[in-house]
Amino acid sequence: MSCVEGKLLVASPQLQDPNFFRSVIFMVRHDEEGAYGLVLNRPTNQCVGTVMEMLLECPCHRRGHIMFGGPVEGPLVVLHDSPSSADIECGHDLYLASCQDRVRDLMMDDKARVLIFDGYSGWGPGQLEEEMKVGGWLVADTDVAELFGDCDEIWERALRRIGRGIIACATGHIPMPPDPNLN
Repeated sequence: MSCVEGKLLVASPQLQDPNFFRSVIFMVRHDEEGAYGLVLNRPTNQCVGTVMEMLLECPCHRRGHIMFGGPVEGPLVVLHDSPSSADIECGHDLYLASCQDRVRDLMMDDKARVLIFDGYSGWGPGQLEEEMKVGGWLVADTDVAELFGDCDEIWERALRRIGRGIIACATGHIPMPPDPNLN
């Protein structure tokens, strides 16, 4: 099995499933029991502050939108960078929280970077491997700054990184750093 846990799953341009068209998924778990991930580039119309104030019954000044994590229903989960509020460790100094007390702490912590997801992307045993085998998904390393950045261009940026890696492998060349002074 090709484990993609902690990596980005990038929808290939050929993938036409409307749930995943041009999507980028942070893979939280991938093992013999299946796979679990969160779509990074599908904001909903729900405002974080409004939803969190209703759920937590306290003021929330966070901006942004709740993300569509995938087509499988589940509790709201928060992907974040605060180890003290972790329910699950995801690698790359990233964590998940769904426990209400931890979510409340994260909403009050202005220093914590957070993404809030409604739903998730899930695959049964062997299902993701089959989809990868037929070319539905590409794999990219996780760039944490990009993960918390503008979600509108994450798919294109991930494809460019994957393409540069393929060209470098095919030609035997090591990609040049963006700044020649770093040589």
